[in-house]
Amino acid sequence: MSEAIERKLMCRHWIHSHEEDEGSLRVYRPATHKFPPSRGREELDLQPAGEVGGKHPGPDDRGVQQDGAWALEDRTLAVDLPAGTRSWFVVEVTPDKLVLRRNK
Repeated sequence: MSEAIERKLMCRHWIHSHEEDEGSLRVYRPATHKFPPSRGREELDLQPAGEVGGKHPGPDDRGVQQDGAWALEDRTLAVDLPAGTRSWFVVEVTPDKLVLRRNK
């Protein structure tokens, strides 16, 4: 049985740290993290009331903003953006690191 995730740990502005990804695991760090240069990074700004500001690299590497909603049930994070709904299993969350695995 997996332990439930504390919602308040999820509520922050996360940026994909693709350099730290391993296999099917995606690593995110807080926006305050010192990232190496990159041609664009996915962002998830998870707000306490369930809103999310999502950003992904566009065709010219500038971020494309998409706003939507997010929900957390047990260890499943669902993010609903105009481009579609994505679902992840939360492997780990600390104030400094979020690790997700895509649900099938």
